Amino acid sequence: MNQPAKPDSCVMEPLSGYREYAVSEMRERAREFHTDIARRRTVREFDMRKVPRDVIEHCLLAAGTAPSGANQQPWFFSVITDPARKRQIREAAEREEREFYAGRAPQEWLDALAPLGTDPSIEQMLELAAELDKSAVRLTLKERFIYAQAPVDMRTDSLVQEFLEWSHHHSSSGRAGRPWFLDAVDGHSKLERMEQALRGCTLWLWLDLRFPGVYGHVEEVHALRSALNDGIERQLKGKRPLAQVRQRARR
Repeated sequence: MNQPAKPDSCVMEPLSGYREYAVSEMRERAREFHTDIARRRTVREFDMRKVPRDVIEHCLLAAGTAPSGANQQPWFFSVITDPARKRQIREAAEREEREFYAGRAPQEWLDALAPLGTDPSIEQMLELAAELDKSAVRLTLKERFIYAQAPVDMRTDSLVQEFLEWSHHHSSSGRAGRPWFLDAVDGHSKLERMEQALRGCTLWLWLDLRFPGVYGHVEEVHALRSALNDGIERQLKGKRPLAQVRQRARR
């Protein structure tokens, strides 16, 4: 079978400068590379020092040498230097993070993050701290600081009020009480109601990990959370909630 002709623009360049190392040197270089790359850490704090533009450009040039199908290199790099644009990106990222932790994060993910905690924006922390100084005055400063880091969706007033009530009960009696959603919502409730309760479940479990013995009801909350996820998925697929089915049956 004849091989298809290569386009005139496709020039095959021979590999030059190839070096093959002895096995002993391969092992040593591999160990050194692993030692060096293992120093990588996830950075959670940054300073204000500027990185020279040419250093950034050479890093991007290095990234661009990664292989891609047909050498199309279908990636795009954007270097942001404008402070206002950086702030917009940060606020959008923090908003997405809060929504993820407040409703979409699986419990396995939340458990893995428990030793580290999650970091809401400093504005939200200050806003929550001001409210906690009033609702949970008997708690220690450290306890209120932990509360201020909670992944509370500040756009949902009802969730914020529930959160402050739990902290108040914790402050006054040492127990957060029983969450409303355990007795008021199930997997057949209205979609909006289930989504509201799901955010409450996630927040409750986050707080229970940080205040052992204060929240409790963990098995019930886990069971409800699973039922709510199933119910939400069912409704999003177009199936009517049981409440509507029952109402139709009565007519």
